[in-house]
Amino acid sequence: MPITWQVVLRDALMGKVVATFDQRLEWTLTREINAAGSFGFHINGDDARVALFDLDSQVEFWVTDPENGIAWRKEAEFFHSDYDYYTDASGARHFVSMGKGYVDLLNRTINQGKAGSAGSAKAGQAETVIKAYVDEQAGPGAGARARSGLTIQIDTMSGNAINIQRSYRNLLEICHDVAAIGGGDFDVVGTHASQAGPATFDFRWYLGQRGDDRRLTVIFSEGYGNMAEPRLEVRRSQVRNWAFVAGQGEGAARETVLRQDALSIGLSPWGQREVFVDAREVEAGNTAALNDKGDTTLAENLATVAFSFKPVQSPGCLWGRDYFLGDLVTARYQNTDYERKIQSATISHGRMGQSIEVQTVAI
Repeated sequence: MPITWQVVLRDALMGKVVATFDQRLEWTLTREINAAGSFGFHINGDDARVALFDLDSQVEFWVTDPENGIAWRKEAEFFHSDYDYYTDASGARHFVSMGKGYVDLLNRTINQGKAGSAGSAKAGQAETVIKAYVDEQAGPGAGARARSGLTIQIDTMSGNAINIQRSYRNLLEICHDVAAIGGGDFDVVGTHASQAGPATFDFRWYLGQRGDDRRLTVIFSEGYGNMAEPRLEVRRSQVRNWAFVAGQGEGAARETVLRQDALSIGLSPWGQREVFVDAREVEAGNTAALNDKGDTTLAENLATVAFSFKPVQSPGCLWGRDYFLGDLVTARYQNTDYERKIQSATISHGRMGQSIEVQTVAI
């Protein structure tokens, strides 16, 4: 039995399954870490089920691939919010449902906490902080503003210790800020499992990353047939590895320190690349601050290594069986291993079959 997809439509108010589409499916969906993602689902405009697509009805994408050991599973789910209804030049009518994933609940919300208030200023472990923001502004703690059906996963107080203040900001942007420094990812996951009942969602924090660490078992390489168009970009011309930092004072009396990256300098007989750092704003006698200014300048002018490739679906390495959104994997090129994270996936299905485009980012 070949790969099979179903698109399930749930009523916005009651969460009841009102339609299942499994014939001549045409759609594209994108899933992305810490983002709502999006979809577009095309059906015949004369299909009576067009009338069932209400604002914020839920659209679920299910897949099974028995030949490759993939049982029925929910690939993605979204809110229906936008649509195109049109007639083409031949007189055929079309309907395209579009929308975003459940993380969009955060994007619909702002933090009303005033600057300096408990709702704005928060300190603690990243998981505790991000869940407090979501609970107070969109979850059960939001009172009349609470988003129907949204719960907050139990806090295990994980992640980096952070201190942050965000007032009158979009809630999704705040979650991005916390995740960037907090050592984890987040998501809003649909939790309604029955055929009926109002939609329910759970805000979740994932320490480290959204997926699993598969760096030892999932390896992309040209030799394995699952890597295409690898590109390695090394930039060293902008490097500065010898920083002369000058603080307060004049002439011979001016305070100076020298900061060096000996390893970088030693890579070539001509490897020393110098820079002057004007740090006269640093108070007199504060050598530690001068050192920090120099080290910061060196860090901002390091050599850069960028590696990219296109993951290819192969019998031994398949999306949905061997790796998933947010997983950590290994990419091997020119005898070097690069640690990567599965950042997004775009899946398209139509008359010509299925295509999957996966994007990775450096860890």
